[in-house]
Amino acid sequence: HKSALLIILSSTTPKTRTSVAYLSTKQHTFPPTMTGKRKAGEDELTNNAAEMQIKAAMEAIEKASPDELMTGLGPSSAGIYIKVRPEHHPSQYQNNKADSENYLLFMYFALKGLGEVPRLILAEVGAPYDHFAIFGGEDQAISMEWRARSPNGLLPLLSSSDDGIPYSSPICQSGSIIRFLAKKYGLVGTSTAEETAAD
Repeated sequence: HKSALLIILSSTTPKTRTSVAYLSTKQHTFPPTMTGKRKAGEDELTNNAAEMQIKAAMEAIEKASPDELMTGLGPSSAGIYIKVRPEHHPSQYQNNKADSENYLLFMYFALKGLGEVPRLILAEVGAPYDHFAIFGGEDQAISMEWRARSPNGLLPLLSSSDDGIPYSSPICQSGSIIRFLAKKYGLVGTSTAEETAAD
């Protein structure tokens, strides 16, 4: 899954949407409960808007031409959706099997950058997740209004409704995301000293 994404833009050669088999979205749809359980008092309109933004992004991806060249950051008719469902879940890690259809949702540009370490952690622990990779030039209406959703207006973003982080209120900053994933999957050790060393 990770290598499929990196094939796209790690090369200087433009790729088409059909050149990477993992990117087919025709048989995939987002679960209607992607944003998960709502906390008491959470703004219903905000959650409904988040669900509609995910739907609009998926529709744009499905309508995008399979022959569209992806040459790097810049204009694009839609992002890329990668549905990551590893078959192997190493036993030394915790919480790496999905107990529901509310998978982690990770969003970053279609390049390595600040999204690489979170993706490597997810690959290492064998965790299932959904990944939206964008090029930055998409209309915000079809890229989940990430500039408005992000607490600091930047990427990467991560949400996990099973962990109390709905899409309507994602976490940002790569360091915070890395620490969240490390704690979730048991990569921080068992003492303050080990946690400090992991940081």
